[in-house]
Amino acid sequence: MSHLAILKALTELARRLEDVEQNTADTEKQIKRLSKEQYKANALTEAQSSQTQEALEALKKTNLAEIQRARIEVASRLLPVLDSIESGIRSGVNQVKVLHATTPEAAQILSAWLEGQYLLRKRLLQILEVEGIERIPTVGQAFDPKLHCAVKAVQDSNHITGVILAEERGGYRHNGTVLRYADVIVNK
Repeated sequence: MSHLAILKALTELARRLEDVEQNTADTEKQIKRLSKEQYKANALTEAQSSQTQEALEALKKTNLAEIQRARIEVASRLLPVLDSIESGIRSGVNQVKVLHATTPEAAQILSAWLEGQYLLRKRLLQILEVEGIERIPTVGQAFDPKLHCAVKAVQDSNHITGVILAEERGGYRHNGTVLRYADVIVNK
């Protein structure tokens, strides 16, 4: 092989080496650019994922709070039903006393009906309890305007002033918040 052929071959190899080096440099630039783009995309995706998770958590809390409010509202709507049952029980107890002397058979039938009313009352109170609704204590307690509404005041020397003597209508609260004030008769 002649020097000229070797020189041509070396020149060709040098040119190819430059092309490979250029291609390698271009490829490295592309890899760096793509790497930066991928990093930005990953960071953006992570931020969006975090924001989405936070939004879902906030929505979940909001939904749970709305569900709880709705449950309390529904349970509160049972209070007039409970009042009616308790009124029926009071009336039935008085009727049983009257009927017992005159027609014991009717008194017995009414007593059986009253047992059913007691069970119904008990079940309604259990529903309220499950929802965290509790009855406000009244008879024998000191009158508290934050819990009670005085519908009547009477004088009874056997009790101290300001003590609740009787309950006209039950009051209820949920987590310390009064849903309905207790209507009471207070000693003056």
